[in-house]
Amino acid sequence: MDLGLDQSFGRLVHSKLSVFHSRVTDLITRKTKYDPFENLSSARLQGIEVDVGVIPMNYLYLNMSYHYLDAKDLDTDEQLEYRPQHTFSVSAEVTAFQELTLRLYLDYVSKCYYYSKDQLQYLDEYYLFDVNLSKRIFSLWEIWTACNNMFDVYYEDEAGFPLPGREFSIGLRVKL
Repeated sequence: MDLGLDQSFGRLVHSKLSVFHSRVTDLITRKTKYDPFENLSSARLQGIEVDVGVIPMNYLYLNMSYHYLDAKDLDTDEQLEYRPQHTFSVSAEVTAFQELTLRLYLDYVSKCYYYSKDQLQYLDEYYLFDVNLSKRIFSLWEIWTACNNMFDVYYEDEAGFPLPGREFSIGLRVKL
C-alpha cells in the first residue's frame, strides 16, 4: 500500500507526503557484496516520505526531504541489514548573473546495522556536502563543475566498502 499527497500552494511552495507499507515474500537480499543472494521468506517495509520545495525569490529554490524507513525481517523480528531508518536532505539553488547557477546539497544518513559473525554491528551515520556550479551558454549548452563530498567524509553503505572521498568533476551538457 502506498498513499501519497501532492500539494502546491500557489507557485511558491510545493509539498509531497507519502506513507507506505509493504509485506514482501521472498525478498532477495544478501549479507555482503561477496555473499550469494538469498530470499527472506517474509519482510515488512514501511515508512514515510516528506518533501517540501519553496521558491521565496525568483532566483532561489530551497528543498527539504525526509525519509523514515522501518524494514524488518518478519521471521526474526529484526531490522533488515544496511537499511538506514532516517535520511534527510536539504538543498539550495541560486540562479543569478545571466544563467549562472550555484547548487548546494547537504545529505544526512542515519546509522544502520548489520551482522558480522552473528554479532550486531553498526555503520556510523554521516553527512555529505556537495556543491555544483553551472553556467548556461547560449540556449542549448551548459558548462558545469562539481565537488561531491566536499569535506572528504569517510563513510560506508556496506561494511568494509568505503565510498568515494572528495571528488571533483567538470562537464559540458547539451540540451537537445
